[in-house]
Amino acid sequence: MLKSKEVSTKRIDDAVRFTINFLAIAVGVLAVAWVLGRVFAYYHRTGSFAIVVIAITPIAIFLFVTASRWVKWLPSLLFFGVMNSFMALITHRAPTNSDAVVSTGVASLQLVFYTVGCIVSNLYDSVHLDRVDRCSFLVYLTCIIWPAVASPNDLSVVTPPVTWSVCIGTTLLVAARATHQIRHKRFRSSL
Repeated sequence: MLKSKEVSTKRIDDAVRFTINFLAIAVGVLAVAWVLGRVFAYYHRTGSFAIVVIAITPIAIFLFVTASRWVKWLPSLLFFGVMNSFMALITHRAPTNSDAVVSTGVASLQLVFYTVGCIVSNLYDSVHLDRVDRCSFLVYLTCIIWPAVASPNDLSVVTPPVTWSVCIGTTLLVAARATHQIRHKRFRSSL
């Protein structure tokens, strides 16, 4: 008799939690739709930017949560970037498109960017990534994509998006690795 009462109480509690969560999500979706409508009414570009941010946020959350799985594969993928950059440095042509001219500056920056990323990501034990490491890898991935979005099809001259993405990505990745090492040395010395 007592067990059936506990089971029915648990079912009622679960139903109430589900209803509250469903209503909270529905209100949130309606609030976001209303805000987007107001933003689009004010200025179309701002509304487009808001939609892009809303679309990218779940991807970033997914990559943050699953970083321990994909970081262990990152050095092998970045190795292709190192090889492509090295070939572009030698031939002044993009390996994937022989018609595209690549300047020495762009090829050098990309070579540094991919080499640092390959070396640093290879040093990590992907199981022990903390929040700072995960965020630095997300920013690094963003820096890989940003030049293609900001200045597409222009590898003949060093542009600010290329320079900034290389500087930010490499600096943040190296700084995160250095702080990771410092934290682990302090942890080991405290034992």
